Amino acid sequence: MLCGLGASEAWTSAFVTESDQLATGFAPPYIEITNPLVDAERFLRSTMASGLLGAVRYNAERRQGDIRLFEVGSVFHRLDIPAVDGPGAGQVERLCAVFCGEGDDARAAVAAWHTVADALGLADWVLEQGPHHDPATRVLHGYRSGTLLSGGTAGEEDDGRRAVLGVVGELDPVLVETYGLVDADGRPRPVGWLDLDLDVLLDPVRTARRPLESLPVSRFPSSDTDLAFVVPEEVPAGMVEATLAEAGGDLLESVELFDVYRGESVGVGVRSLAYRLRFCALDRTLTEEEIGGLRASCIAAVERAHRATLR
Repeated sequence: MLCGLGASEAWTSAFVTESDQLATGFAPPYIEITNPLVDAERFLRSTMASGLLGAVRYNAERRQGDIRLFEVGSVFHRLDIPAVDGPGAGQVERLCAVFCGEGDDARAAVAAWHTVADALGLADWVLEQGPHHDPATRVLHGYRSGTLLSGGTAGEEDDGRRAVLGVVGELDPVLVETYGLVDADGRPRPVGWLDLDLDVLLDPVRTARRPLESLPVSRFPSSDTDLAFVVPEEVPAGMVEATLAEAGGDLLESVELFDVYRGESVGVGVRSLAYRLRFCALDRTLTEEEIGGLRASCIAAVERAHRATLR
């Protein structure tokens, strides 16, 4: 899928320097190997960002700067439980992709994620903006990025939290500048970034899939209704969509976000999210009273769950 999006597969070393770890936001102590091939590269990587950015820099120095790369590999982290001969080490297999082509930015990474999610048939997921405790967010831009969470009760961990699929957005411009990836004016280039935890992504229990069976198509006409809500900035659009889907029930055929607006007319610290809801029944044409009741239920659910107001 990533090759189809114009990305080339890369291999980068799992051994990194202390400066690589610090540049990507990871402070010591690190996992150190006892017999490094190169003394400076004696640490196991905490993220693949340093290796992929180094590969982009290598290509840029040879006039091949417009490039997309991806890698499947392991990152490592220290465990609280000590091993026999030193600190314990955890290993996670991840898929990481860097988007540094002409015009690439956070949107390119998000579009790539949508392609992956659709191809895998993911049933429910949420892009949560703002800070998150996942270590993978340390390399990200402060506000042009987000954390991907699996949705529904099937995607919950033992403590009730949604399982973390990964992160998506743009890399921190300070990190990008550290690797010399700057435009002609000296400003850091916008670089898209996608980092997925394959253990979670490929687990059908924690990340539910859509059913493979085809659904019947109604012979009766559908009805569209548009709803715009003013919600706090910290409320993810995907969470509002999930609330609408639950409130609409079986008669809600689809829900689509088609407009996001910020401005004086809605106020500071909030934004307007507009959704198009399509209702349809398999056995009849829905009446105006039925559609009105469904509309009212959806409005009430969003206002109650997300401190929202109908615009």
